[in-house]
Amino acid sequence: MNLGHPPAQLRTVEPELGQHPMHALILYRRTTLEAAEAILAGGFRDAEGNWGLSHGETGEPYTLRGVWLSDSPLDPVDVAPA
Repeated sequence: MNLGHPPAQLRTVEPELGQHPMHALILYRRTTLEAAEAILAGGFRDAEGNWGLSHGETGEPYTLRGVWLSDSPLDPVDVAPA
């Protein structure tokens, strides 16, 4: 992750008058400008890892795969894996 650039800012579109906002789902992804340009050019790509997560009883690491999204903007200290 390149922290030398500010996070990319994505615009969200407010519902038009009369539309019900509950029918929209807005998801956020905090990322770098370079990564945002790559996402726009080629789409999201799955990441894989355990990011320190493991089973509480066995200690076996969990392998997670996918794209990290959130339902609210993240603070810089809450950045999800790239």
